[in-house]
Amino acid sequence: QVLEDLLEHQGIQWKKVKNELMDLKQKFSNYRASERLTSVKPEKEGYRIVSQDKTKENFPVTIVLSENGWIRSYKGHSLDVNLFKFRDGDRKKFVSELMSSQQLGFITSEGRSFNLSVDQIKKGKGYGEPLNLIIGTDNVSSIVSIFPFNVEGRGLIYSKKGFGFCINFSALQASTKTGKQIFELKKDDEVIGLRELTGDRIAILSTSYKMLIFSVQELPILKKGKGVRLQRYKDDALLDVMLISSYEKDGFLKKKMFSRGEDISHWSGKRAQVGRILPKRLLRRKFTKFEDLQ
Repeated sequence: QVLEDLLEHQGIQWKKVKNELMDLKQKFSNYRASERLTSVKPEKEGYRIVSQDKTKENFPVTIVLSENGWIRSYKGHSLDVNLFKFRDGDRKKFVSELMSSQQLGFITSEGRSFNLSVDQIKKGKGYGEPLNLIIGTDNVSSIVSIFPFNVEGRGLIYSKKGFGFCINFSALQASTKTGKQIFELKKDDEVIGLRELTGDRIAILSTSYKMLIFSVQELPILKKGKGVRLQRYKDDALLDVMLISSYEKDGFLKKKMFSRGEDISHWSGKRAQVGRILPKRLLRRKFTKFEDLQ
């Protein structure tokens, strides 16, 4: 009769479950073995970095991402661009050279970071494969930077409205396919790039072709955030960023942008200033990136 009542009445069923739970609680409340015997500590930054498999062959590869979001790897470095294959109406957007044991990093205009192992990228004949099938972004056109991922590296991430900050590459490591939010953007702003820190000074160029050069030491190193103002604007925006070295006597900036003997300190200042207009001979070239001057 007790079993029949239990099967027919839901209230009796839940009362039975409650009594059994109370019995278990009573039994294990003071039982030492029910306690966790291992300690849990927070992970250190970069702990989940994928380790290099030393049993695999390590060789140079070139990764090509097209405007329409197709990605493919080619074996070797310094390749002839005519070797790159694209579908009709498509063209090259980014090219990155790295080693087969490395990971490739991606930054989107929404301020998210993604990572991808080279062996996950299709190689061989054909056009490659759509990147959105590999990483968790439906808007592949939002990718603004790709770079060889180096856990010991450090970069400068920056936005259209002139905000940015330095970040250790270890903080860009995303453990999920959906990536990791890095930049907390203000309204109507977007990330437009990430540059690896290869110098001790930063050259910022605005859309009105005003340039400001200041020390990297003026920028904070963050794991994520809104950043600080790099250059002050009224109606214009940030056009491009370049890292330069004050120890390089005949570097790119001096050779390609300025006449011999021209004083670069004219454009040097402090972070968040407006900067000064470029020489007229450069303005006539109507370039959109520093690398266009090469």
